[in-house]
Amino acid sequence: MRTTKTDYSIAELQAKAESMCAKAEYSKADIIDRLYRWGCRDKESINTIVSSLVEQGYVDDERYARAFVHDKLLYQGWGKQKMRMMLSLKHIHDEVITSALSRIDPQDYDRKLREAINTKLASLDADDAHLTEKVVRFCVQRGFDYEDIRRVIGSAD
Repeated sequence: MRTTKTDYSIAELQAKAESMCAKAEYSKADIIDRLYRWGCRDKESINTIVSSLVEQGYVDDERYARAFVHDKLLYQGWGKQKMRMMLSLKHIHDEVITSALSRIDPQDYDRKLREAINTKLASLDADDAHLTEKVVRFCVQRGFDYEDIRRVIGSAD
C-alpha cells in the first residue's frame, strides 16, 4: 500500500519543485499551488522556494506565457480572449500576457479561427436559420474576438 508523505522539509520541497519544473513549464502560481498541496503552509518558505526557482531559471512567467499561448492556439484552438483570461487566473502580469499574445502570427491565428468555424459548420444543418449566430457563439466561447470572427466569416463569402 502506498502512503502519502505530507511533512516535507524545505529541501525536499525544493527538490520536488525543481524536478517538476525540469519536466514542464509552470507559472509561479502553479508552483505555489503545488507547494500548498504538498502540505507547505508557511508563506516565507513558499516565497523562498519560488524565489530560488526563479533565480535558477526553473520558473519564468514570461517563458510560461509564451509556451501557454503557443500550445493553446496550436493544440486547443483557443482565441486570444480565452488565453488572456486563463493567464490572468494564473496571476500573470497583464504586460507579460500582452507580450505573449502579440507574438502570435496573424496568419496562424486566422487559420485556427477558420478551423473553428469549419468545425462548427460541419456539425450544423446547412438550412439552419441561425447558422451564423451559432458559429459566432461557438467561436466567441473558444475565445476569439467578435470582430475577428466577423472579418474571417466575411472574407469567406
